[in-house]
Amino acid sequence: MFRKCLEQLDPYKAGKPVAELKKELGLDQVYKLNANENPNGPSKEALKAVGNILEQINTYPDAGSDRLRLTLSELLGVKPSQIILGNGGDEIIRLVTEILIDPGDEAIAAVPYFSLYKNNVQLMNGILKEVHFKTFEFDPQAILTAITPKTRLIFLTSPNNPTGTIIRREKLIEVLNQVPDDIVILLDEAYSDYAFDCLDYPDGVAFLKSHENLIVLRTFSKSSGLAGMRVGYAVSSEKIINALFKIKLVFNVNLLAQAAALAALQDPGHVQKSVEQNKKSLAMLYDYFESNGFDYVPSFANFVFVNFGHPVLEVIQHLSHSGIFITPGTVWGYETWGRVSTGSNEAMAAFMTSMDQWIKKKAITSQDKFD
Repeated sequence: MFRKCLEQLDPYKAGKPVAELKKELGLDQVYKLNANENPNGPSKEALKAVGNILEQINTYPDAGSDRLRLTLSELLGVKPSQIILGNGGDEIIRLVTEILIDPGDEAIAAVPYFSLYKNNVQLMNGILKEVHFKTFEFDPQAILTAITPKTRLIFLTSPNNPTGTIIRREKLIEVLNQVPDDIVILLDEAYSDYAFDCLDYPDGVAFLKSHENLIVLRTFSKSSGLAGMRVGYAVSSEKIINALFKIKLVFNVNLLAQAAALAALQDPGHVQKSVEQNKKSLAMLYDYFESNGFDYVPSFANFVFVNFGHPVLEVIQHLSHSGIFITPGTVWGYETWGRVSTGSNEAMAAFMTSMDQWIKKKAITSQDKFD
């Protein structure tokens, strides 16, 4: 009944909603530090815009999200025809694989990576070729060496999920200048707002004029706090955007989502506030990990990849009793690592308090074994 490629696909396992977790655990407070959500919530302007348009939900949205495309084009310095909106960044990823991957074609991604890269390539009966770096830092030559005559697509992620590392300017240029023009590069910049204050972080959009095979992917889910609205967008050459428009769902970005995203663009102060809160939360996590001897990867995103030195599933089990949830590194093959999202000061304090209890419990257990 079903296509054979479905046998190798696993559905994406998203975290449960807070209300469901509270009911399930019998807790009054739950901290989702496993979803990279914005603790500041959405812009007040976005909330106001949604409220103002509620009575219009009996009408169809603008199929092309034209007002949003025009506003984005003015902010980014590109033509509206170089932009496509999607139902979150994940729809853009799906569309890109659908226009590029035929059965047997290859795509490349560096481990660890966002799991939907692989799912969408496999859905098209393609092959995702996994590249392993010697460290968590980006290695241009490892990507370039993996290219074969079957390569159609290369996924680059900056900042990367789950490590939080970036592709520095010179290394990005090295890849862009050496990848053949008939291979498309998808540069996933979903977390870019958290990295823009790094002088060595390149703005992918700036390379579009010289590289027509480049697609830059961004989202309103993170720094804008609109994850529940599902709005992402891609910026690329008109040739690629035209191809994506051929296969997108007609009304893929709903009326309320378009209004919220448009209003969010008019409130850059909210994004800046979110970035500043993220810096404070990162500093709190760094101090805690360093004082307790945990290795971690310095992050340019709103999460930290940390090595607990013990099976991470044990840590997760302990934290869940306190209503705290993080992402296990086992998803990417790292048995002792976990990804901890940044959050409010309250959420960070709750995480560290629960971790103190786990550390104390491990110390007592170790002493008992020694005795």
